[in-house]
Amino acid sequence: MLVRDLQHLVTSRGCKGVATFLDFAKAYDRVNREYLFKVMECQGFGPKTLSWIRLLYKGSQCSLMQNG
Repeated sequence: MLVRDLQHLVTSRGCKGVATFLDFAKAYDRVNREYLFKVMECQGFGPKTLSWIRLLYKGSQCSLMQNG
């Protein structure tokens, strides 16, 4: 519901945006990130997009809160 509301708000104001959903599975730490970036580059991701994605990975940490 929140995603739909946000999408409606952004489009109704004529704004442009990017939404990213990350699935942190057990394989997350096993992925060779440099290989991942090379594949993305070969798939046509531009330097600006790759730069943003690199920022998401740089010094990334994850914490989990269960039951509040």
